[in-house]
Amino acid sequence: MINRGNSTKAPAYRWVVFSLLAFGYLLVYFHRLCPAVVALDMQRDLKASGALLGFPASAYFYPYALMQLPSGLLSDSWGPRKTITLFFAVAGAASIFLGMVESVGPAILARILVGLGVPSAQ
Repeated sequence: MINRGNSTKAPAYRWVVFSLLAFGYLLVYFHRLCPAVVALDMQRDLKASGALLGFPASAYFYPYALMQLPSGLLSDSWGPRKTITLFFAVAGAASIFLGMVESVGPAILARILVGLGVPSAQ
């Protein structure tokens, strides 16, 4: 019989880390869908037409797709802790920035930064 010691009991911090990453994973889907849910409010606040509002909504997907491979490589070289922390910090700061913008140009920039920050969650 192999003596595994206490390896069968997961320390509490493992569940905290798992919960944070699961929450981050949910935020990825939130950021994908949020322009559709708050489109009328964004249209009013940014003083933009519906067609122009499509640019910030679509600006998320290209950086998100572009960063899939580099985020995995960075996770291998830097380690997942540093990579996920950095990328979530970028996405969080960009989300706050998106909430503060008053025109379409900065909203597009904020959505691009969010798209750059969330790939590490998947």
